[in-house]
Amino acid sequence: MHKWEIPTCLQHCNGVSYPPEEGCPVKEVIRTADSKGRIALPGFANATLIVEKVDETEYRIRKAVVIPEKDLHFPEEEGPLELSERDALKFLELLDKPPAPTKAARQAAQEFMKKYAQVDH
Repeated sequence: MHKWEIPTCLQHCNGVSYPPEEGCPVKEVIRTADSKGRIALPGFANATLIVEKVDETEYRIRKAVVIPEKDLHFPEEEGPLELSERDALKFLELLDKPPAPTKAARQAAQEFMKKYAQVDH
């Protein structure tokens, strides 16, 4: 057994013993980082990872799939979008005379302005 295969609780969690064949249900294990801040993670060998800082004491690590740039596809690349004559006229009409914003839209705009608007003094 490698040193990383031993769960921190072995077969005894919170005062409850588990049969060796079942193992410990705890999904959290403790690792000690080396002098360069590295740790070994089971199941992550040679994987591309996304490391997200959640706060000062927590990081989230997820496996990632790398997609070559030439294989990326965006729906916008399929344009231009062709509208029927009726839809084109309706679109132009709405540009000239947009409908009044709903209550939810006004609240969202106010929250956006509070959060992102910069006041120049």
